[in-house]
Amino acid sequence: QMGLPKVTVRLECLPGAEAQVDFGYAGMMYDPDLGRLRRAWAFVMVLSYSRHRFVRFVFGMDALCWLDCHVRAFEFFGGVPGRVIIDNLKSGVVRPHLYDPVLHRGYADLERHYGFVVDPAKVRKPEHKGKVERIFSVVRQQLLAGRNFKDIHEANQRALRWCKEEIGQEVHGTTKKRPYPTFLEEEKAFLLPLPDIPFELPVWKECTVHPDHHIVFDRSYYSLPTRYIGRKVWVRGTRKLVEVFLDHELIKTHVRSK
Repeated sequence: QMGLPKVTVRLECLPGAEAQVDFGYAGMMYDPDLGRLRRAWAFVMVLSYSRHRFVRFVFGMDALCWLDCHVRAFEFFGGVPGRVIIDNLKSGVVRPHLYDPVLHRGYADLERHYGFVVDPAKVRKPEHKGKVERIFSVVRQQLLAGRNFKDIHEANQRALRWCKEEIGQEVHGTTKKRPYPTFLEEEKAFLLPLPDIPFELPVWKECTVHPDHHIVFDRSYYSLPTRYIGRKVWVRGTRKLVEVFLDHELIKTHVRSK
């Protein structure tokens, strides 16, 4: 009805139930591997209940980097949230990858391994998705402003301390609690346990079966039966195995060439 005041309903969740992920520009940082300054980006995962954060700076966001940031976040928290919300992402660096089948397949591997649910489809109004989005202004003001890090590695070490010892100890404006102590006392026990076997980052690639019955994956040749010549297949590589899929069905497994 006209004239009624706008009401914002705050969405909260149970301990361990949810994390939100976002990604934003962090400025220029020194890359010791290339010996020069590069554009850097911040991956942020926030546990929705306690507001405890994980922050990591990276130079890009391809599929393997995206998965690696999730693995590092879960290890930092010592557990896994029930679901991960990724629909807030706006960055032009990340968004194309979200629709890349390579990332979809790798993310599905990560999801199965850790037992969480990816939730990319929630339609959220701006007032409902601020848990992670607001953190970027805080990261820039408190972690980055006025500081010159030697390189990106020093920045990442500083970020982990900041999450626990500084921003993690400040009373949150909404929860009225300190995020890191609240995480330890009220949320950590409700996270899914980390798997006993570490996650192995997979490499996915779409390949065509050539007339000589082979595909080329990571500069090595792997054979397939004649009936697959000319077909496009998806190949999943780990340190030890190369698995070939057609229409999501595993059709061949090879020991990976050295």
